Amino acid sequence: MPRRAALDRQSLIALGPERLADLLLERQGEFGDDHYDLFSAAAERLSADHPLAATVALRSMVDFTLSKGRSSRYRYAAEHLHSCQLLSQRISDWGAITPHALYIDVIRSNHARKSGFWDQAKALGLSPERAPNDKPAPKNQQ
Repeated sequence: MPRRAALDRQSLIALGPERLADLLLERQGEFGDDHYDLFSAAAERLSADHPLAATVALRSMVDFTLSKGRSSRYRYAAEHLHSCQLLSQRISDWGAITPHALYIDVIRSNHARKSGFWDQAKALGLSPERAPNDKPAPKNQQ
């Protein structure tokens, strides 16, 4: 199987928004660890016209921060999660991506003891309630 080319900020800049959105959705979960600059730029670039791809980029930063216990980034991760909540209101088809309310349920379950993060999230008004257009994923998508 041929190896996929690594992405960096320069190649990101060269991609058009459509291709960038497709790439993030196709390669979700393949990007590895800390790519804050890449995901931050992608989310900013895609949020207006590609809210699902922007959500994938933002979640990548949230997941990295929480899984690595990077408490110095909790405020930013909470802001990214808040952005995901806002974007979720514009997403009607989640495809294979976990809907927002279910995603929050999963991170609450996996990271319940990270009170510093949840305090930051609560300060932003994040609610564990489902957004109006969030539908639970089928059980096999969890």
